[in-house]
Amino acid sequence: AKARVELDAGGGEDAAEAVRGMLASAPAEWSPESLRAWVGTCSGTALALHGRYDAAGADEDLVERCRAGDADGAGPLLAGELRRQRAVLESVAHGPTGLRRARELSVEGGRVLRAVVSRRARTTA
Repeated sequence: AKARVELDAGGGEDAAEAVRGMLASAPAEWSPESLRAWVGTCSGTALALHGRYDAAGADEDLVERCRAGDADGAGPLLAGELRRQRAVLESVAHGPTGLRRARELSVEGGRVLRAVVSRRARTTA
């Protein structure tokens, strides 16, 4: 609960709104093109959120460079999220058998981000 208060106080409402926006913008028709566009948007949003809480900080240019394959200058949170996203893509490429691993990787990313927010809440309180 304390981490949630800190997240809300430190721009967390913007982060929560970004996540709600991602979910709300899920395509009604699951065509490959619409899903690809939506996933691209979700990827960029997730990278930007991880970059925001990274000790090094991340501007929009760095996030776009990371998405293009150039992670030079990315902090540990942003670089870790980029690695997780790549691992998720590799997992789902194996079809339904890779979905469990993809979910595990996604949950791990959420845990990491919650831990960072919680630590910030403790150190700034």
